[in-house]
Amino acid sequence: MPGDAPTLFWLDYDYEGADARLKADPDARLERELRLLASLRDLSRDVLLVDDLSLFQSDLNFVTELFPRHLINRSPQGTGILIAIPQGA
Repeated sequence: MPGDAPTLFWLDYDYEGADARLKADPDARLERELRLLASLRDLSRDVLLVDDLSLFQSDLNFVTELFPRHLINRSPQGTGILIAIPQGA
């Protein structure tokens, strides 16, 4: 994928089928995947969608760290969706 093209990343947080090494700490999976993305490309123009977030137990401070120029919303309806959209998009 071109590094300069805005991209939509849709991460399915569902625990089913998660990496066996992460079963002891399933929340680490989301942070690991986002940090990997951030190490591979400039995320400033990308959109992030995470579903099944109602399963997530930890805080999401790392999301604001990785997406500092994004508007980050977590669905208030309890559906477990997080979306990060570049400011000004």
